[in-house]
Amino acid sequence: MCSLSRLGTSVSVVVCCLLSLGGLAPLAGSQGTPAPQTRPQPIPELRPRMREHFSKGAAIRDAVIRADLEGVRAPAKWLAEHPQEDLPEAAQPNIAEMRRLAAEVAAAQDLTHAANGVARLAASCGACHTAIDVTPTLMASLPRKEDTTLPGHMRKHYRAADLLYRGLVVPSEHSWKLGADALTGDPVELELSQGPMAKPEIETLARQLHGLAEEAAKAPNTKARTEIYGRMLATCSDCHKKQNVVMPEVAGRG
Repeated sequence: MCSLSRLGTSVSVVVCCLLSLGGLAPLAGSQGTPAPQTRPQPIPELRPRMREHFSKGAAIRDAVIRADLEGVRAPAKWLAEHPQEDLPEAAQPNIAEMRRLAAEVAAAQDLTHAANGVARLAASCGACHTAIDVTPTLMASLPRKEDTTLPGHMRKHYRAADLLYRGLVVPSEHSWKLGADALTGDPVELELSQGPMAKPEIETLARQLHGLAEEAAKAPNTKARTEIYGRMLATCSDCHKKQNVVMPEVAGRG
């Protein structure tokens, strides 16, 4: 969730918080020869590295949402500079693409390019999992104490963002649809006291995010979903920056 500071004049705004803080649980599979409809289990010693990959990707995403361009660079550089030669041969083209995208994100000159890069990174992870026929099980944020208060709405946005991110990384049709439905089901406008701002500009961002959620619900494929998710992250970043929202870094990320 987000910590909000510098509170001031109340404005009508959607909470543009897509902070997804899910962890990476052990990848799905079974010991020994898998059943006919069970995907094979990855090499056990690769699991900590895959969790580290997820942690670095989450650190990049979180920095974009905080509107912290410099915070993007270190985790993106780490992903770009770590080869994965011991992964299956079928994964190597996707690993190369992931490293290329991470290098682009590390060098991004603005948050919009970084946001789009994060979405492409997530999709490249999903493509790799598909190529080697494994399904990571990500820890989904569960609905908890969601209500009509501002914190309640933010928890709902948090959960929706987590599900959308899972939808790209796993990849998971079910998670993507749940995330889009949760976000489109939230009101376009919320009351947020966050300093004197140009209200029409913030309301434009509110409508933009809600519209993107509606697009996400109808997006037919990974290409469309990747583009929409990048725009969502850029909208969140812009919203937080314009409102002077201060968000803490998450311990253990980066």
